[in-house]
Amino acid sequence: MASRFKKCINVILVFALIGIQPIDAFSRKDYERDEGYYHELCSGAKARDHQDECTGFTEYINEKLADSETLLRRIREQKDTVLEEIEDNNELLEVYQKEILVLKERVTEIQESIRMIEADVVETEAKIEVFEKKIKILEEKVKLNIRASQSSLYVNNYIEFVFGAADFVDLIRRMEGLTRIKQSNDGVVNELIEARKAFDEEKEHLLSQKEQMEAKEASVKKEEHDIKVYQMEVRDLIQSLMAKHQVLEDQSKEVQEKLSFENKLFLDLRNLPNENGFVRPLKSNYWVSTGTWHYAKGGRHMGVDLAHIDARVGMEILAPGSGIITGTQGGCPTYGSYPRGNCNGGWGNYLTMMFSVNGKVYGALFAHLEENSFKMSPGSVVRAGDVIANMGSSGLSSGPHLHLEIYYLGSDSIEAAYDRWDGNITFGTGGANWGNGWEKRCEMNNHDAPCRENPMKLFNYTYEAEY
Repeated sequence: MASRFKKCINVILVFALIGIQPIDAFSRKDYERDEGYYHELCSGAKARDHQDECTGFTEYINEKLADSETLLRRIREQKDTVLEEIEDNNELLEVYQKEILVLKERVTEIQESIRMIEADVVETEAKIEVFEKKIKILEEKVKLNIRASQSSLYVNNYIEFVFGAADFVDLIRRMEGLTRIKQSNDGVVNELIEARKAFDEEKEHLLSQKEQMEAKEASVKKEEHDIKVYQMEVRDLIQSLMAKHQVLEDQSKEVQEKLSFENKLFLDLRNLPNENGFVRPLKSNYWVSTGTWHYAKGGRHMGVDLAHIDARVGMEILAPGSGIITGTQGGCPTYGSYPRGNCNGGWGNYLTMMFSVNGKVYGALFAHLEENSFKMSPGSVVRAGDVIANMGSSGLSSGPHLHLEIYYLGSDSIEAAYDRWDGNITFGTGGANWGNGWEKRCEMNNHDAPCRENPMKLFNYTYEAEY
């Protein structure tokens, strides 16, 4: 969140105390050459002595805002171009879709052909089984006939059978009987030969059908692969076009949000007053429960603790100066505990801000706030005395109070200080026992920013006094 607002604040945090007058004394190149200088010059009391320069700088910033609007229009034109490209590619998509349909129909036809072949294979295998049984029966008949003829019709027996006839008629009858036996054997043999021939033909047909089925199955696999390839082409083309459109959609949204944010801050900040003193963070009915730098019973304390006289939560907390909310972190119940209240690192619900007083820039941390009590969100412009949250007892807290820390950030401008800020909630000054926080007290390092101020002195507080 910090990086986003940092970019925006660079553009518009310079308009306090500036009047609008048309001038031509300073060119755009002058402001582009040293933008930081003009940000500092036109953000404080010095602006009164440089009305012409600061008015020109205001117009320069307005031109930058107009450039953003031009960029937004260009992005929208590119979106229209991509939409036209999507329409132009519809013809190619239709070709792909038609080819996919043709391939699917072909696959269906081949699969139907395979089913017919499979049915024919089943029928052929049944025929072969019938022929196999018939051949076995005929082979047994032939074997029986051969054995019968071999056992009884040797040459001598044949002669005896023929010439043992009682008369000529009996002879003729015996000869005809032998002929019929021979013809019967020949018929069985011929039937066996035909059965074997049909069996071989069916076997050959079965082999041919199986080969056709394998070829068609291979064809189906290829056609299905081609379908997947075409489907991937269609998917990739659509995804590519939609991705281009989405990128431009995101850019458009980002620029639009930036413009809206800049315009809002421009209107809110151009009339911010230059504060000449600190506003105390609470109105009345509170006391200083813990002073700065040390706890009463020992140990370091880097801020000041302010508590309601009746130990209640909900007391309104005020902005000590005019500036901007830099961060909020909630999610903790209003009442924490001590020493185990570690929600949000012990800070509980907290808010940070930057503000300007007497031409100097400060950061502030307000901790142990009431749950869901933030009145501002990051990026909100605030004036001195605005209500920003409510007192609570969240996090590492033994009772309702506000823990307040103040940091000196420099004498240039909020914009410049914001540029230097890395998003740390103590503004680069560490803590009581980490990050050289103890050495970063302003009274110890000759006010070398960033450093920790003593809020007791800034707000003219006395330990255990009531206000």
